[in-house]
Amino acid sequence: MRLLSSALVLLIVPLLTPPLTAQDLTQQTLQTQQTLQTQQQISDQQMQQMLVQQDEQAATQSAAVYSPAMAAGIFVTPPRFSLKPGTYHHPVRVRISDPTRNTVIYYTTDGWTPTVLSRRYIGPISVPSSVTLQAVALLNGVVSSTVTSATYTLPGSVHQEPRVVLAGHPVPDPALDCGLGPRHVRLMFTKPVVSQGLQVGDDLPVVLKHAVRRHNAIIIPKGTPVLATVTQTDRPGFVGAPAEISFSVWSLDANGQIYPLAGSRTMEGADHQHKARYLAMIPYVGFAGLFIHGGEAVIPQGATFTASIERPAAPQQTSR
Repeated sequence: MRLLSSALVLLIVPLLTPPLTAQDLTQQTLQTQQTLQTQQQISDQQMQQMLVQQDEQAATQSAAVYSPAMAAGIFVTPPRFSLKPGTYHHPVRVRISDPTRNTVIYYTTDGWTPTVLSRRYIGPISVPSSVTLQAVALLNGVVSSTVTSATYTLPGSVHQEPRVVLAGHPVPDPALDCGLGPRHVRLMFTKPVVSQGLQVGDDLPVVLKHAVRRHNAIIIPKGTPVLATVTQTDRPGFVGAPAEISFSVWSLDANGQIYPLAGSRTMEGADHQHKARYLAMIPYVGFAGLFIHGGEAVIPQGATFTASIERPAAPQQTSR
Protein backbone atom coordinates (compact mmCIF):
# COMPACT_ATOMS: atom_id res chain seq x y z
CA MET A 1 0.00 0.00 0.00
CA ARG A 2 2.85 2.42 0.91
CA LEU A 3 4.64 1.61 -2.31
CA LEU A 4 1.51 2.40 -4.31
CA SER A 5 1.06 5.77 -2.56
CA SER A 6 4.68 6.78 -3.27
CA ALA A 7 4.31 5.90 -6.94
CA LEU A 8 1.15 8.02 -7.23
CA VAL A 9 2.97 11.02 -5.66
CA LEU A 10 5.81 10.75 -8.14
CA LEU A 11 3.35 10.70 -11.02
CA ILE A 12 1.18 13.57 -9.79
CA VAL A 13 3.97 16.08 -8.74
CA PRO A 14 5.34 16.64 -12.25
CA LEU A 15 1.84 17.19 -13.51
CA LEU A 16 1.18 19.88 -10.89
CA THR A 17 4.59 21.68 -11.51
CA PRO A 18 4.15 24.58 -13.91
CA PRO A 19 6.22 24.40 -17.13
CA LEU A 20 9.46 26.47 -17.29
CA THR A 21 9.30 29.64 -19.31
CA ALA A 22 12.11 31.04 -21.53
CA GLN A 23 12.92 33.60 -18.85
CA ASP A 24 13.32 30.86 -16.25
CA LEU A 25 15.67 28.95 -18.52
CA THR A 26 17.74 32.08 -19.12
CA GLN A 27 17.97 32.78 -15.39
CA GLN A 28 19.05 29.23 -14.65
CA THR A 29 21.70 29.48 -17.33
CA LEU A 30 23.02 32.71 -15.85
CA GLN A 31 23.12 31.18 -12.37
CA THR A 32 25.04 28.18 -13.70
CA GLN A 33 27.54 30.45 -15.44
CA GLN A 34 27.99 32.53 -12.28
CA THR A 35 28.59 29.38 -10.27
CA LEU A 36 31.20 28.15 -12.76
CA GLN A 37 32.92 31.57 -12.78
CA THR A 38 33.01 31.61 -8.98
CA GLN A 39 34.55 28.14 -8.89
CA GLN A 40 37.07 29.18 -11.55
CA GLN A 41 38.02 32.28 -9.53
CA ILE A 42 38.47 30.19 -6.40
CA SER A 43 40.61 27.73 -8.36
CA ASP A 44 42.70 30.58 -9.83
CA GLN A 45 43.21 32.12 -6.39
CA GLN A 46 44.33 28.80 -4.95
CA MET A 47 46.73 28.29 -7.86
CA GLN A 48 48.11 31.82 -7.44
CA GLN A 49 48.65 31.29 -3.72
CA MET A 50 50.46 28.02 -4.43
CA LEU A 51 52.73 29.74 -6.98
CA VAL A 52 53.48 32.55 -4.53
CA GLN A 53 54.39 30.02 -1.85
CA GLN A 54 56.67 28.21 -4.30
CA ASP A 55 58.35 31.50 -5.23
CA GLU A 56 58.85 32.40 -1.58
CA GLN A 57 60.28 28.96 -0.85
CA ALA A 58 62.62 29.19 -3.84
CA ALA A 59 63.71 32.66 -2.78
CA THR A 60 64.43 31.41 0.75
CA GLN A 61 66.48 28.50 -0.56
CA SER A 62 68.33 30.80 -2.92
CA ALA A 63 69.13 33.19 -0.11
CA ALA A 64 70.39 30.29 1.99
CA VAL A 65 72.72 29.11 -0.77
CA TYR A 66 73.74 32.47 -2.22
CA SER A 67 74.17 34.57 0.85
CA PRO A 68 75.49 38.12 0.37
CA ALA A 69 78.88 37.10 1.76
CA MET A 70 79.21 34.25 -0.72
CA ALA A 71 77.86 36.25 -3.62
CA ALA A 72 80.28 39.12 -3.02
CA GLY A 73 83.18 36.89 -1.96
CA ILE A 74 85.20 37.16 1.22
CA PHE A 75 87.68 40.00 0.85
CA VAL A 76 90.85 40.15 2.94
CA THR A 77 92.47 43.58 3.12
CA PRO A 78 96.10 43.63 1.92
CA PRO A 79 98.72 44.07 4.68
CA ARG A 80 100.01 47.53 5.52
CA PHE A 81 103.62 48.56 6.21
CA SER A 82 104.43 51.09 8.89
CA LEU A 83 107.19 52.64 6.76
CA LYS A 84 106.78 54.01 3.26
CA PRO A 85 109.04 52.50 0.58
CA GLY A 86 111.96 54.66 -0.47
CA THR A 87 115.59 55.48 0.21
CA TYR A 88 116.94 55.57 3.76
CA HIS A 89 120.47 56.31 4.94
CA HIS A 90 120.30 54.20 8.09
CA PRO A 91 118.89 50.80 9.07
CA VAL A 92 115.13 50.84 9.59
CA ARG A 93 112.45 48.70 11.22
CA VAL A 94 109.15 47.89 9.55
CA ARG A 95 105.95 46.74 11.19
CA ILE A 96 103.23 44.90 9.26
CA SER A 97 99.55 45.01 10.16
CA ASP A 98 96.23 44.01 8.65
CA PRO A 99 92.79 45.37 9.65
CA THR A 100 90.97 42.13 8.77
CA ARG A 101 90.20 40.13 11.90
CA ASN A 102 91.77 36.71 12.54
CA THR A 103 94.32 36.97 9.75
CA VAL A 104 97.88 35.65 9.81
CA ILE A 105 100.60 37.54 7.92
CA TYR A 106 103.45 35.87 6.01
CA TYR A 107 106.31 37.74 4.40
CA THR A 108 109.46 37.36 2.30
CA THR A 109 112.58 39.44 1.78
CA ASP A 110 114.16 37.48 -1.07
CA GLY A 111 111.92 38.56 -3.98
CA TRP A 112 109.65 35.53 -3.90
CA THR A 113 105.88 35.70 -3.44
CA PRO A 114 104.91 34.97 0.19
CA THR A 115 102.83 31.88 0.92
CA VAL A 116 101.83 29.91 4.00
CA LEU A 117 105.28 28.28 3.82
CA SER A 118 107.03 31.65 4.16
CA ARG A 119 108.07 33.29 7.41
CA ARG A 120 105.22 34.25 9.69
CA TYR A 121 105.18 37.82 10.93
CA ILE A 122 105.59 37.96 14.71
CA GLY A 123 107.18 41.38 15.23
CA PRO A 124 109.06 44.31 13.69
CA ILE A 125 111.41 43.44 10.81
CA SER A 126 114.91 44.89 10.85
CA VAL A 127 116.10 46.16 7.47
CA PRO A 128 119.89 46.67 7.59
CA SER A 129 120.35 46.63 3.80
CA SER A 130 118.43 47.21 0.59
CA VAL A 131 115.54 44.77 0.33
CA THR A 132 112.12 44.21 -1.24
CA LEU A 133 109.61 43.29 1.43
CA GLN A 134 106.47 41.42 0.39
CA ALA A 135 103.60 40.35 2.65
CA VAL A 136 100.27 38.57 2.37
CA ALA A 137 97.44 38.06 4.87
CA LEU A 138 95.62 34.73 5.14
CA LEU A 139 92.24 34.18 6.77
CA ASN A 140 91.79 30.69 8.23
CA GLY A 141 94.71 29.59 6.11
CA VAL A 142 92.52 29.58 2.99
CA VAL A 143 91.38 33.04 1.90
CA SER A 144 94.33 35.18 0.84
CA SER A 145 94.74 38.90 0.33
CA THR A 146 96.64 40.42 -2.54
CA VAL A 147 100.38 40.86 -2.04
CA THR A 148 101.73 44.11 -0.63
CA SER A 149 105.24 44.98 -1.79
CA ALA A 150 107.69 47.71 -0.80
CA THR A 151 111.32 48.30 -1.71
CA TYR A 152 113.64 49.89 0.86
CA THR A 153 116.94 51.17 -0.54
CA LEU A 154 119.88 51.78 1.78
CA PRO A 155 122.76 53.26 -0.29
CA GLY A 156 126.18 51.78 0.42
CA SER A 157 124.79 48.82 2.36
CA VAL A 158 125.94 45.29 1.62
CA HIS A 159 123.06 42.99 0.81
CA GLN A 160 122.72 40.26 3.43
CA GLU A 161 121.20 37.05 2.18
CA PRO A 162 118.63 35.86 4.73
CA ARG A 163 119.10 32.53 6.36
CA VAL A 164 115.82 30.69 6.00
CA VAL A 165 115.21 27.63 8.14
CA LEU A 166 112.65 25.50 6.34
CA ALA A 167 110.07 23.35 8.09
CA GLY A 168 111.31 19.83 8.67
CA HIS A 169 114.96 20.98 8.75
CA PRO A 170 117.20 17.95 9.40
CA VAL A 171 119.81 17.64 12.15
CA PRO A 172 122.79 19.91 11.31
CA ASP A 173 125.96 18.31 10.07
CA PRO A 174 128.91 20.49 11.22
CA ALA A 175 131.21 18.78 8.75
CA LEU A 176 129.10 19.99 5.79
CA ASP A 177 129.78 23.63 4.91
CA CYS A 178 127.19 24.95 2.43
CA GLY A 179 127.99 28.65 2.63
CA LEU A 180 124.76 29.64 4.40
CA GLY A 181 125.20 27.56 7.50
CA PRO A 182 124.93 23.83 8.16
CA ARG A 183 122.72 21.91 5.75
CA HIS A 184 121.55 24.86 3.68
CA VAL A 185 122.43 25.61 0.07
CA ARG A 186 121.85 28.58 -2.19
CA LEU A 187 120.31 27.81 -5.60
CA MET A 188 120.01 30.01 -8.68
CA PHE A 189 118.03 30.23 -11.93
CA THR A 190 120.27 30.29 -15.01
CA LYS A 191 117.52 31.44 -17.39
CA PRO A 192 114.31 33.45 -17.03
CA VAL A 193 111.09 31.48 -16.67
CA VAL A 194 107.66 32.78 -17.77
CA SER A 195 104.35 31.30 -16.69
CA GLN A 196 102.88 31.44 -20.21
CA GLY A 197 102.86 27.93 -21.67
CA LEU A 198 104.33 26.40 -18.50
CA GLN A 199 102.87 23.10 -17.29
CA VAL A 200 103.02 21.09 -14.08
CA GLY A 201 106.01 18.74 -14.17
CA ASP A 202 108.18 20.92 -16.42
CA ASP A 203 111.87 21.03 -15.48
CA LEU A 204 113.36 24.36 -14.44
CA PRO A 205 116.91 25.72 -15.08
CA VAL A 206 118.25 25.69 -11.53
CA VAL A 207 121.85 25.13 -10.41
CA LEU A 208 123.90 25.26 -7.23
CA LYS A 209 125.15 28.82 -6.66
CA HIS A 210 127.94 28.05 -4.15
CA ALA A 211 130.13 24.96 -3.90
CA VAL A 212 129.45 22.56 -1.04
CA ARG A 213 132.49 21.60 0.99
CA ARG A 214 133.27 18.89 3.48
CA HIS A 215 136.39 19.45 5.60
CA ASN A 216 137.48 22.23 3.16
CA ALA A 217 137.24 19.85 0.21
CA ILE A 218 134.70 20.56 -2.53
CA ILE A 219 132.27 17.65 -2.77
CA ILE A 220 129.60 19.39 -4.88
CA PRO A 221 130.94 22.00 -7.31
CA LYS A 222 129.31 25.33 -8.05
CA GLY A 223 126.92 25.15 -11.03
CA THR A 224 125.80 21.56 -10.39
CA PRO A 225 122.35 21.09 -12.01
CA VAL A 226 119.40 20.73 -9.63
CA LEU A 227 116.27 18.71 -10.26
CA ALA A 228 113.50 21.32 -9.93
CA THR A 229 110.01 21.00 -11.37
CA VAL A 230 106.82 23.04 -11.58
CA THR A 231 104.21 21.91 -9.04
CA GLN A 232 101.48 24.41 -9.89
CA THR A 233 100.85 27.04 -12.53
CA ASP A 234 97.92 29.40 -13.06
CA ARG A 235 97.28 31.64 -16.04
CA PRO A 236 96.25 35.28 -15.62
CA GLY A 237 92.55 35.45 -14.78
CA PHE A 238 89.63 37.82 -15.01
CA VAL A 239 89.14 40.67 -12.52
CA GLY A 240 92.90 41.30 -12.45
CA ALA A 241 93.96 37.91 -11.06
CA PRO A 242 97.71 37.38 -11.71
CA ALA A 243 99.46 34.32 -13.08
CA GLU A 244 101.42 32.18 -10.63
CA ILE A 245 104.26 29.67 -10.69
CA SER A 246 105.01 27.28 -7.82
CA PHE A 247 107.91 24.85 -7.88
CA SER A 248 109.90 22.47 -5.70
CA VAL A 249 113.47 21.23 -5.72
CA TRP A 250 114.12 17.53 -5.26
CA SER A 251 117.79 16.62 -5.58
CA LEU A 252 121.15 17.33 -7.15
CA ASP A 253 123.56 14.86 -8.74
CA ALA A 254 127.23 15.18 -7.77
CA ASN A 255 129.14 12.70 -9.93
CA GLY A 256 126.56 10.00 -9.43
CA GLN A 257 125.98 10.80 -5.76
CA ILE A 258 122.36 11.93 -5.26
CA TYR A 259 121.78 14.52 -2.54
CA PRO A 260 118.08 15.02 -1.67
CA LEU A 261 116.90 18.62 -1.44
CA ALA A 262 113.88 20.20 0.24
CA GLY A 263 112.53 23.59 -0.73
CA SER A 264 109.77 25.33 -2.66
CA ARG A 265 108.92 28.83 -3.81
CA THR A 266 106.14 30.75 -5.56
CA MET A 267 106.30 33.67 -7.98
CA GLU A 268 103.25 35.78 -8.79
CA GLY A 269 102.71 38.16 -11.70
CA ALA A 270 101.43 41.74 -11.60
CA ASP A 271 98.22 41.87 -9.56
CA HIS A 272 95.52 44.15 -11.02
CA GLN A 273 92.63 43.05 -8.77
CA HIS A 274 92.52 46.36 -6.93
CA LYS A 275 92.26 48.21 -10.23
CA ALA A 276 89.49 45.87 -11.44
CA ARG A 277 87.50 46.28 -8.20
CA TYR A 278 87.82 50.07 -8.38
CA LEU A 279 86.63 50.07 -11.98
CA ALA A 280 83.70 47.81 -11.06
CA MET A 281 82.30 50.57 -8.81
CA ILE A 282 82.03 53.08 -11.66
CA PRO A 283 78.49 53.21 -13.15
CA TYR A 284 77.95 52.07 -16.72
CA VAL A 285 81.56 50.97 -17.24
CA GLY A 286 81.99 48.75 -14.20
CA PHE A 287 81.58 45.56 -16.23
CA ALA A 288 84.87 46.38 -17.97
CA GLY A 289 86.65 45.45 -14.74
CA LEU A 290 85.72 41.83 -15.38
CA PHE A 291 87.94 41.76 -18.45
CA ILE A 292 91.07 43.13 -16.79
CA HIS A 293 93.71 40.40 -16.56
CA GLY A 294 96.69 40.17 -14.24
CA GLY A 295 100.25 39.88 -15.49
CA GLU A 296 102.29 36.81 -16.33
CA ALA A 297 104.57 35.48 -13.60
CA VAL A 298 108.26 35.87 -14.42
CA ILE A 299 111.20 34.34 -12.55
CA PRO A 300 114.19 36.44 -13.64
CA GLN A 301 117.55 35.02 -14.58
CA GLY A 302 119.81 35.01 -11.54
CA ALA A 303 116.95 34.70 -9.01
CA THR A 304 118.21 32.86 -5.93
CA PHE A 305 116.60 30.98 -3.07
CA THR A 306 117.55 28.73 -0.17
CA ALA A 307 116.90 25.01 0.22
CA SER A 308 117.95 22.39 2.73
CA ILE A 309 120.18 19.50 1.74
CA GLU A 310 120.05 15.99 3.14
CA ARG A 311 122.75 13.40 3.51
CA PRO A 312 122.93 11.15 0.45
CA ALA A 313 121.10 7.88 0.79
CA ALA A 314 123.39 4.97 1.58
CA PRO A 315 123.56 2.38 -1.21
CA GLN A 316 121.58 -0.76 -0.50
CA GLN A 317 123.64 -3.93 -0.13
CA THR A 318 122.31 -6.96 -1.91
CA SER A 319 122.53 -10.28 -0.07
CA ARG A 320 123.79 -13.30 -1.91
